[in-house]
Amino acid sequence: MIRNLNLSYSQLGKYALIAVVILLILFVNYKNFIKHTDSNPQKITDYEIPEEYVERTRPLVVAGLFYPASIEEAKARYENFIGNTSKEAPLSSRPEIFIIPHAGYQYSQAVAQTAYQSLKPYSKSIKNVIFVAPAHHANFKGAGLLKQGELANIPINEKISEVLSEKKSLRYHSKAFAKENLLTEQLKNLPKVLDKFSLVPILYSDIKPKDLAEALTPYAQQQDTVVIFSADLSNYFSDVQNPLSESADEHQNCGKIGIETAVLMAKELNLTPKTIDLVNAEHEMKQFNKYSGYELDIETQTRDKSILREQKSLEDFKTLYGAKLLQIARVSVEDMLLHEHEYKPSRKDYDDILFNKGACYVRITDKDGNHQENGSIIAGQGIALNVAENARLALAKFPQPLPLSSKDLKISILLITGFEQVKYKDEKDLLEKLNTGTDGVILRSGNRQAIFLPSKWQNYKTKQDFLNDLKFTAGLNPSYWSNQIKIYKFYTVEITENEN
Repeated sequence: MIRNLNLSYSQLGKYALIAVVILLILFVNYKNFIKHTDSNPQKITDYEIPEEYVERTRPLVVAGLFYPASIEEAKARYENFIGNTSKEAPLSSRPEIFIIPHAGYQYSQAVAQTAYQSLKPYSKSIKNVIFVAPAHHANFKGAGLLKQGELANIPINEKISEVLSEKKSLRYHSKAFAKENLLTEQLKNLPKVLDKFSLVPILYSDIKPKDLAEALTPYAQQQDTVVIFSADLSNYFSDVQNPLSESADEHQNCGKIGIETAVLMAKELNLTPKTIDLVNAEHEMKQFNKYSGYELDIETQTRDKSILREQKSLEDFKTLYGAKLLQIARVSVEDMLLHEHEYKPSRKDYDDILFNKGACYVRITDKDGNHQENGSIIAGQGIALNVAENARLALAKFPQPLPLSSKDLKISILLITGFEQVKYKDEKDLLEKLNTGTDGVILRSGNRQAIFLPSKWQNYKTKQDFLNDLKFTAGLNPSYWSNQIKIYKFYTVEITENEN
């Protein structure tokens, strides 16, 4: 026994070496191993569209809030502010740094226009405008740049942007610009006062003013460049006061980082600040409590924030992969009709991201308008696999015999977000919190459950009818209610063949 034990110890080093080699091989081939499993651990509800696919043309995101929704009315009001700007900017030399307000037309457009007018005498010499503003719709570390293209019909200065992208805390981040309305609203002032120029737009979120100042100060010294900081002090001060005062802390203004950056740059360059014009919302509105635009926006943004974010991710996923998912559903249907074969998508035929986990419903409609659907609300497998399976199971729900061809069958797919519990006081309060036409709803009571997709809303005249039928589907009496009932909501993104 002792001899065998000695033999084992003598080979221990060899066995340990073999184990290390095996672990190393597994580590090196980890990605390859993942590709041969059915599903990736990532979820499509966390999808972020690549930078190169971000739309060049932005939708109007706050029309009707900070400026009129009507294009004609907005244009008329804008031209009116320009026409009524009679103040002469009292500047004896070319401005190098500006701090200009960015609130809605009625609050600060006249002040902003006065500042822009001061650039007119230098319309031919200014060739570059660096426009710096806070990001209102994105949270990220540092400051973001646009790499190429144009913004508000002004070409991006790719050379300066490239240099700045290498500075500390600055990087290309085109997604940060997607919903930023203040840029286009402010930038359209510039072509009115400058001849031919290029733009370097910068949106900051979480950056040290010192880092931003170090990157921008060299450009403020150049005779062909002006640096503009967009900030919004006019919303908060009860009396008109100096926007650079010590009391202007981060809770009192939108754009404090930009203002602090401008002050650091001015000190470095020995510049003297000069106030061109100054006004606040109370002065303009006469009644300060009427100004509640930001409060409304915050309430809208925080409502169902998580599943709203997931819905946006699914919209982006649909943009790039919706057609592929429809193709998978169609192949699954045809394989079952022609060969009675259960189709399973292969990684060698489709992008790897289509094997990220996702939940969906697949609906099939025949030529007579009859439809069947199948799906799940839990993201338990790759979305490609989920689509193929649900397409096959939806087809199986049609009465036999099945058609010999899929040409007369229309296919649509509903991508499903995660779900969030709805907190309520009573049944009446719950009904007020449900949104007709957009909310998918899950009801759970003990071991009973029912799920209604958003499309179910069209079958009911009132929210109460919707809820009563949801209870009935779960096996409850429609008139029954208990605050122990749990309600969850979710959103969907539809993919149809007509769109793709």
